[in-house]
Amino acid sequence: MPKGGATISVTWGYERHSIKLTRDDWQAVQAGQPLRLEGPGYHYEGDFFQDHWLFNTEAPGSLIVGYGDDYGVGFDGAVEDATIEED
Repeated sequence: MPKGGATISVTWGYERHSIKLTRDDWQAVQAGQPLRLEGPGYHYEGDFFQDHWLFNTEAPGSLIVGYGDDYGVGFDGAVEDATIEED
């Protein structure tokens, strides 16, 4: 990933979930532009769940992380409430 990107992490249940953003995606998030991305997915109790990251879709600075085909919500808050590790 080019310099200037970021890894965003949130926790629900007892698990931490993360997504790596490119420089362009991270700049879009910081500018308040709506962005929807699929994360790497994860396994839980033998099943695979796709994670869905929605930045700035409800309001500037919002972050919703959903999972699975039924779009359960694991995290609903603000980008600033996530752990952010910039490159």
